Formats: sequence, C-alpha cells, structure tokens
Amino acid sequence: MTKRLRKKFILINMLLVGTVLLVVFAAMCVSNYQKLVMDSMKVMERYFDDGGKRPVPKLDFEQKREWRDFPLSLSFCAVVDSDGKLVSYQSDNLNVSEETVTQAVNAATQKIEESGEKSGTLPGLGLRYMEKEHQGQRWIAFVDRTQEYTSMKSFLFSSLLVGSCALVALFVISFFLSAWVVRPVEKAWAQQKQFVADASHELKTPLTVILANTGILLSHPQDSIEQQKRWIQNTQEEAVNMKKLVDDMLFLAKSDAAVSLVYSEVNFSDVVWSSVLPFESVAFEQGLSLDSDIAENINFLGDEGKLRELVRILLDNACKYCAPKGKIFVRLEREGEKERFLLSVKNTVSEKMSEQELERMFERFYRADKARNREKGGYGLGLAIAKSIVDQHHGKISTSYPSEDEIAVNVQFRMKEQKK
Repeated sequence: MTKRLRKKFILINMLLVGTVLLVVFAAMCVSNYQKLVMDSMKVMERYFDDGGKRPVPKLDFEQKREWRDFPLSLSFCAVVDSDGKLVSYQSDNLNVSEETVTQAVNAATQKIEESGEKSGTLPGLGLRYMEKEHQGQRWIAFVDRTQEYTSMKSFLFSSLLVGSCALVALFVISFFLSAWVVRPVEKAWAQQKQFVADASHELKTPLTVILANTGILLSHPQDSIEQQKRWIQNTQEEAVNMKKLVDDMLFLAKSDAAVSLVYSEVNFSDVVWSSVLPFESVAFEQGLSLDSDIAENINFLGDEGKLRELVRILLDNACKYCAPKGKIFVRLEREGEKERFLLSVKNTVSEKMSEQELERMFERFYRADKARNREKGGYGLGLAIAKSIVDQHHGKISTSYPSEDEIAVNVQFRMKEQKK
C-alpha cells in the first residue's frame, strides 16, 4: 500500500509542478515573442517617420543605456505605385538587390489584397512587412525575421533544458521526500496490523476457554449447577476479562476518533489523593510500600473521570511490575513559575529495561514479557490508554530511570490549559 502511495505522491507532485513550469515558460515565451514583434514594428515604423527621411541614429558607446530603446534588425523599405509596381527602395543597414525587393513587394501586395491586413509576415521569405499610405504613395517596410527565429529558438532550447533539469531534480527530491511523507502512514499501518493481530490473539484465549467450558457443560447435561460450578465460574471470569479488553479497545477507538471530553475545573490534587488511597491496601497485600507527596490545590481544566482513570492506570501498573517488597512513590508538584505541574509515579524494579523497550512502553498491547505472560493480568493497553488521556489534555507523558533500581512514569500538564 505504501509503495502505491509513494508512486501517487511522486506522480501528483510531478504533474502539479510540471504544470506550473509549463504555464510559466509558456507565459515567458509569449512575452518574449511579443517583445521581438514590437522591436520589429519599431524598426519598420522608423521608415515612415518624416517621410522616410529620418536618419538612422548613431549610438554612443558611452551611453549604452540608450541602446535598449533602439532595436537593431536588418530592414529595408519600398515605395510602390497604385498598381503595386516598385518605384524605389532604401535600406539603412542592408545591401539588398532590386530583384529581392521586387519579390518581397509582390508577396506583400498579394497578401494584403487577400487578407486586407496592413501588416503581417511572409514565411516563405522570412520577412515581416508593414504598409502605410504617404503622399499618395504606398510605402511597404520590411524587416528580417532571422533575429526573431534565433531568439525564440535559443529561448525554447534554454527553457527545455532548464525545465528538464528542474523536473529531474524534482523527481529526485520527490522520491526521497515521499519516503519521509509516508513514514507516518507506514508506522500507522504497521501499528494497525499489529493492533488487529494482538487483539485477535488476546480475544482468542478467553474465547477458547469459554468454548471449552461450555463443551464440558454440554457433555454432562445430567449434572447440577453445583457440580459444574468450577466451569461456570471459570467461564464468567474469562467473560469479565474479555469485556474489560473490549472496553479498553473501545476507549482507544473513541480516542482515535477525537471524541470530545467533558471539561470542568478539576482539583487534581484531590483526584490523586482519592486514587492513591484504594491502592494502599493493594500494595499492602502484595508486600509493597506506597508513599506519596502531593502538592495541594492544583487546579486546571480537564475531564475529571479521565484524569482519575489516568492515575489509577499508573498506580495499577506500578503495583503489577514493582519488585518484590519494593517501594512505590507518587509525587505531584508544581514546576517553574506555577504554570506547569508534574505527576510522577515511580516504583522499584528487579531488572532495568532497555531504551528500545522504554520507547515502546506506550504502544498498544506491548509488554516487555516476550512470552506474553498473563500471570499479572492486563493486556498491555493500560499505558496506551494513559497516553491517550494525556494527549487529549495536551500534556506530555514519558518514562525515566531516577536511579538504577527505579523506573518512573512522568506526566506533565499546564495549569492554564484550556479546552481547544
């Protein structure tokens, strides 16, 4: 899929930029051609000024700026009678034979009679002409179009060369840029496939157990409920676990769909306190030590239910993966000029995780236990849900090692965070 996406990106990019280049070069080509035509017209109109007696101006080398106003082109002018016969001709900068002038006059006269246009081109002779009436005579000025052809040919060649080089460079840039653009798509696609595979794996276990238990129950229809209580309870436990998994998956799906939260002014200090208290008994039963240092009256705008769920997930995760007879410590404190606050939940660990494992802690269904051991419960969705809640509140969540035998999950919020 990503290969097709890259090809489409490159193709669309090339078509868009290629179209822009084509329009730009076409506009420049038209503009350049019109400039050449105007220069030729100026040369021919000079013959009609003052009855053709205006001399060719002499250009001063020291005043080169004036050269721009005087185009230099090979030209000549013919005077013909009412019947189109050549009377005389003149040229300021070109030696031209009478035979050539006569041929040009005949061709121009014929075209004027056919089209009725007083100016135009003679493709067969490579000339541009212009006719005007003066003192009862017809004056026809001609200018050589070689300069037009040469200039346009040079311009088109340069445009083609520059355009080709630009397209090649664009293709190379688009090729490498497309890899960078589709990288998030590749990551999301891989995560989606992994999510489906993991979800299928996690759902398969309880379903297999439920089917096995119901099979046992059906094979003994004469037994009472008391006799089959073990299988019924086991089925119920697996159904509860599966419901919890489906609820967690539904929560993440809603988070991906950007479902809006119910914002209100929340006393986060009270939320943390009320969440820590129930876990004191859990920690005591597991032989763990749970301490806390919670700053008072930290308020900000958020969804109280989701924030309470966040703290519960972090505490539950710390209790599950704390080292035997280890310690859990919860700290809530202000940072900087009281614009930010930090919630940190740390616990002792038996073995330090690698940097790669730390980076993947917030991925869905990820657990450091490669054998996917479920002795401690859970499906590897807790920290993923915690990250989703933090993201919805525009905060930041990360992990760190405060010491060699401790790991901490840190959550940072802005106290003045507003609903967006």
